[in-house]
Amino acid sequence: MVRADERTAHVAPLRSVAPTPAARLRDRYATFFVLATIGAVLYFAKQAFVPLALALLIALILSGPVESLKRLGVPRVVSALAIVITLFGLMVASVNLLWSPAQEWFAGAPHTVAVIKQKISPVARFMDRIEQLTASADQLGAAHKAAAARSPNTGTSAAPGTAPPGSAGSTGAPGSAGTAASRGTAPAVAAPAAAPAPMGGVDAERSLAVLQATRAAFVGLITVVIVTLFLVSGGPPMLARMTAAFEGSVEQHHVIDVIEKVRAEVGRFYRTTAAINLGVAIATWGAMAVCGMPSPLLWGTVAGLLNFIPYAGPATTLMLLTVVAIVSFDGYAPVIGVVTSYVVIAGIEGQLVQPLLVGRRLSLNPLLVFLALWFGGMFWGIAGIVLATPALVAVKVAVENSPRANSWLAFLSPQANGS
Repeated sequence: MVRADERTAHVAPLRSVAPTPAARLRDRYATFFVLATIGAVLYFAKQAFVPLALALLIALILSGPVESLKRLGVPRVVSALAIVITLFGLMVASVNLLWSPAQEWFAGAPHTVAVIKQKISPVARFMDRIEQLTASADQLGAAHKAAAARSPNTGTSAAPGTAPPGSAGSTGAPGSAGTAASRGTAPAVAAPAAAPAPMGGVDAERSLAVLQATRAAFVGLITVVIVTLFLVSGGPPMLARMTAAFEGSVEQHHVIDVIEKVRAEVGRFYRTTAAINLGVAIATWGAMAVCGMPSPLLWGTVAGLLNFIPYAGPATTLMLLTVVAIVSFDGYAPVIGVVTSYVVIAGIEGQLVQPLLVGRRLSLNPLLVFLALWFGGMFWGIAGIVLATPALVAVKVAVENSPRANSWLAFLSPQANGS
């Protein structure tokens, strides 16, 4: 009888074979092809994917309150329906509240542009003076070059008071009309004026375009609401099962764990960011009211909403407030007060409140955030800008839970150590 240790002694251990350079190159080409295909599908089918992505983001944000109500005994379907209806009701109420001041500003846009031109006229005159001085310097340089070219050393200078031969102003030369007649060219005949295009067709095309855009927006909104209800009422287990179906049985537990962490972190990140931006909106509202700005509630709401967009949002708010202050006030002191107050609010939020409440752990590389906003806007417009930051947060959370992604974690983090 052969013992077990003797049988296992004849079994050669398996050796790990390192991939060849050709195999690694093929893997890179395959990865690039897959990424390019995914990007093309997301770009050309954005009308279908944008509502789904927005619904997924809203479901991640609302899943925390739904789970809290479920622990209190409220069914998940009931809590999801109540929270979604409350959220969209608040959105509609906010739009109705801000519709009148926003409409007044849009209606007065031509007058606003005229006032801005009048206010910046001294700067425009100063720039015109600089352009005139530059043109005069160019003319003096050209005159010096022409004088140097007509110097006696060249022997080609013309007598004073005479025009060059063959020119229109020389003696005995025919006029421009005579020259044209001698060449046998017929005088130019003015083309008949084109008849104005009928406005009925243009108005019909515009109305059709507006109708199509409204229909697309309405269909997208209904899709977002329905998909959000399904995702929130189904809960994290449904999304985990759908994702784990593409993995083996060994990886299902890890996939479910990563999805749960992404859901928790993205939801916490956006709930905290929403609370911070609400504070920014209230502070901006109060500061604009103290400074005497018209419609301070409108500008506070604009500041809070745009603050969801990193870097570009506060910069856009500052530009808008500066323009409105220039239009609304006569002197420069109120404009400086408006700009300074918002800069102080944005500085406190970005340097103190945001790091304290959100934490350094979910901080991202600023260059990657800017590039994500840029490519998101190029791919999906405003929806892509909204989804860029939470997508990076989700990727970073997934990378943090991967044992072989230290390099990617360092790449996504603002510091080299990935902290």
